[in-house]
Amino acid sequence: MVDIAFAVQDSPGVVAYPFSSGYGTKYSAPASTMASANDCKFGSADLFAGGAGSTTGAWPWTGGTGFGTRYSDPATTPNGASQGVGVSSTGADVAYSCGSSPFVYAYPFTHWNWLWF
Repeated sequence: MVDIAFAVQDSPGVVAYPFSSGYGTKYSAPASTMASANDCKFGSADLFAGGAGSTTGAWPWTGGTGFGTRYSDPATTPNGASQGVGVSSTGADVAYSCGSSPFVYAYPFTHWNWLWF
């Protein structure tokens, strides 16, 4: 079984399902949601999403269980709506693309804080 997630244009912003030979029952929405999301990606043990209005979202993820408690946003959020999310293979770095300069925001990520560089 694997888990799949989709960005959606209204709350909760991200929905996820277990998937084996077909879709399983949708996981419960995260307790702290986003108004909408444009993209989402799984990291090594986390789920990241980017949305409208400088919105970022990150949650711990446990297969078979779903969303954990949402992490706080980075101190400096993207300048404008996030259009895409990229996560390093280790989950140690995350990047958001947006439509305003500087167009890409990249952050080292730990499970306890965000740092902007």
